[in-house]
Amino acid sequence: MNLQLNKTPRHYRDPNKAIQQVMNTIDHLRQLYDSETQAIQDSRMNDFLSMQDRKLELAQKYQDDAQYLIKKGKDIKEKVDPKLRTQLESMEKEFSEAAHKNMEALQRMSRVMKRMHDRIMMAAKKSALTQSLQYGSTGKFGGEKQKVVTTGLSETA
Repeated sequence: MNLQLNKTPRHYRDPNKAIQQVMNTIDHLRQLYDSETQAIQDSRMNDFLSMQDRKLELAQKYQDDAQYLIKKGKDIKEKVDPKLRTQLESMEKEFSEAAHKNMEALQRMSRVMKRMHDRIMMAAKKSALTQSLQYGSTGKFGGEKQKVVTTGLSETA
């Protein structure tokens, strides 16, 4: 992905070149979403994590490009090649579908991580209750009182 992030549509006087730059941004971001979704589905968390900085950069570029198009909308609509505008609309639809699939994969991963966290917490609590080897203040063997077990992270987050 060799998209130059410093190039924005406003750098082009020709609206067709500006639209082409927006289309390049959309294409790169869609490809990244597809790769990220595949990494999630394949449980390749290192690959997933390695994509996050680039995704943030591309998302910011996409937002900047979209704001530019909104600001210059009327001028661009009048001057841009109709075929290019149709192609842009098609790319936006494909991008929307890729973003939706990516969001579903991210939500699925979030649910899995929450269930895993809950299971770890339950196992830790159960282990702490059954493996207490201390005598209580009355001289009886431990395990009478339930102790709070925490992972060191906020359990309410």
